[in-house]
Amino acid sequence: MIVDDDATNREVMEAFLTLEQFEVMVAAHGLDALEQIKEEQPDLVLLDIRMPMMNGFDVCRAIKAQYDIPVFMLTGLDAEEQRRQATEAGADAFITRPFDIVRLMARIRQYLPH
Repeated sequence: MIVDDDATNREVMEAFLTLEQFEVMVAAHGLDALEQIKEEQPDLVLLDIRMPMMNGFDVCRAIKAQYDIPVFMLTGLDAEEQRRQATEAGADAFITRPFDIVRLMARIRQYLPH
């Protein structure tokens, strides 16, 4: 699942994941993601931090409180404080933009071999 309020980011990530033969769910904000997860649990969540209505840290906490789903925080923020908050929220990885898509796909495959 890709959760990002930026449509371009969602579309680019969805295209890469689809090329790698992954089924992809998308959500434009955290509340939408949580509603979708109630219906169908994804194998992994790629989650932006800065979003309207509910930030990524809160979404991550909500996911981790109810589900055993890996969460990767994807963000343009690279401050130590954000890394600490992501760890405290339960994130499995903290990846800053711009990122190397090959490395990201390798990390995803560690969690989701197919």
